[in-house]
Amino acid sequence: MFYIAITFIPLMLLFGYLMGSWAKNKGYEFWNWFFASSILGFIWLALSRNAHLEEMSDDVRKEVIRKGNKTGSFLSFISILFTFMTMMNLLFSMSYNY
Repeated sequence: MFYIAITFIPLMLLFGYLMGSWAKNKGYEFWNWFFASSILGFIWLALSRNAHLEEMSDDVRKEVIRKGNKTGSFLSFISILFTFMTMMNLLFSMSYNY
């Protein structure tokens, strides 16, 4: 089980960094999307608008950024919640094996 954690944690950090960097390049907050690193977050970010498009007015750009950051925060919360639930499930299943 320990080896899974050693492999899993660096991969999640790498995926989080890539998601955060991609979001920052699209005009969103890095940390909101760093913790939203999941398949759902990847799909959502791929479909979200780029806030750096020149044809947007400032008001539209601010609204796109606000919605993108809000979505990133929500997906971060969901991702952390599911990770916590998975870890608790692993801990309980390990305690039953001994």
